[in-house]
Amino acid sequence: MEKQTRIRYFDLIRGIAILLVLWGHIIQFGGGESEPFANKAFIFIYSFHMPLFLLISGFFLAKSIGKRSFVQNIKRKVVHIIVPAVLGGVGFYVVKLVVERLLGRDTYPVSMAMLFEEIGNIWFLWCMFMCSVALLAAAALARKLGSERFMPVILLAVIVLFAVLPYSEYNIYLFPYFVTGFYMGRGTFQKLSKLELFSVMLFPMMLQNFSDKHFIYASGVSLLSSNYGAAEQCLINVFRWLIGFAGCFVVILFTRKLDESFQENKVCALICDIGKCTLEIYILQRIVVEYLGAKVLWKLVNGPGSVVLGNEIVYSYVFTPVCSIAFTLLLYYIVKGAKTIRRSIHADKM
Repeated sequence: MEKQTRIRYFDLIRGIAILLVLWGHIIQFGGGESEPFANKAFIFIYSFHMPLFLLISGFFLAKSIGKRSFVQNIKRKVVHIIVPAVLGGVGFYVVKLVVERLLGRDTYPVSMAMLFEEIGNIWFLWCMFMCSVALLAAAALARKLGSERFMPVILLAVIVLFAVLPYSEYNIYLFPYFVTGFYMGRGTFQKLSKLELFSVMLFPMMLQNFSDKHFIYASGVSLLSSNYGAAEQCLINVFRWLIGFAGCFVVILFTRKLDESFQENKVCALICDIGKCTLEIYILQRIVVEYLGAKVLWKLVNGPGSVVLGNEIVYSYVFTPVCSIAFTLLLYYIVKGAKTIRRSIHADKM
């Protein structure tokens, strides 16, 4: 029962996390002329939502790593991460190319370079894959060396390797969360109550000091090529890691309490089920939310007589979260419908 409860509330976390992803993307892509980096709701979401997903991914990897060999685990990650990332990028490119042509625009080119760029733009999945491969390799090497005590040294070497590889800043940023989730999944951190309560106090205080430079997109993580200088970049990195961990533990505490209080609640059950479809929802939202939905929302927000942008409270805490719930439910039911059809086809073949 203990294992099922833990898995259940982590699925609940994933459901909440994908809602936050869509909320942030609606603010980013469907808003008006205002800068999303200055939006308080956007800052709140982006201070921890990517770390949260990597922490959860590490948690679930720990639950499955011992069931398969290293090669089998890598093959599984290719099938479950790389293939969807490639198909998602191709799908986005094709849809955007067709829609732009139907709208009479020729600014979106027919180009293999653009196709590969769209595939690469699903950077989060590529990062998740690299973190998974790195940790699986570290665990395999530690087993070959005959002791788990080598793991911290190996993991530190992985971070150094990421630091010298090109296009690895996101990997460096998110790998510590992935590793933390992995050790949580292995039961290393049995009691998090003190850390969670500390995070409840720390997170809002740090959130007040979150600025443009703390976004990974703005400052990266490199000490050598930083626009802020090595010393300030180091402080930025530490701040970003700390607020990410604090936000993750606040969500874990909140979700666990929610699960304990409303175990039989239908809404919680629905969010848990949504949490099992986050990969598919994440890929589809690029088309439905970031591209097609953003066009519609932009017109609603910026149309004649619109008062949505004129009131930050209405826009950030009513309009955009309601839209995120609506889009999440739409994508969830599309995914569920597709899975039902696939099962039906498979059953017929049997």
